[in-house]
Amino acid sequence: MEQPEFRRLENFGFRKKGLQEILVGFDATFFNPNHYGISVKEAAFDLYVDSVYLGKFTQPYHVDVTPGAEFSIPLEGTMSLKKISNFQVNREIDTDILLQAKGAVKLGKGGIFVTRNVSYQGHYNLNTHQLKNPAEAGL
Repeated sequence: MEQPEFRRLENFGFRKKGLQEILVGFDATFFNPNHYGISVKEAAFDLYVDSVYLGKFTQPYHVDVTPGAEFSIPLEGTMSLKKISNFQVNREIDTDILLQAKGAVKLGKGGIFVTRNVSYQGHYNLNTHQLKNPAEAGL
């Protein structure tokens, strides 16, 4: 089995808002170079924005992957309202941020699963309007 190729992180936004915490989510997109489908059983990433640790984000459900195609793994994590508000106060609309994600993905086929480490670093355009309106962030 060839290792899936990491492509990008996308669709950042708020999934659910509570009194003291917000469920934040995004998609990690990969390409499956294999000529057969695989399953992604588990994924967990530590997420950093401009070198500030935001928290651990995990996959909420199993993902089936088609052969030779891109696929996205949804990831979710909770953050305190205080951390979110402190983060947004210092941001301008349409500003670039440095995203870093480090973690692992458990994938396989036919009951045989392997864990692959994943590391990503890249720039992402933070659109404050999308963060306030998750429907427009593809969520």
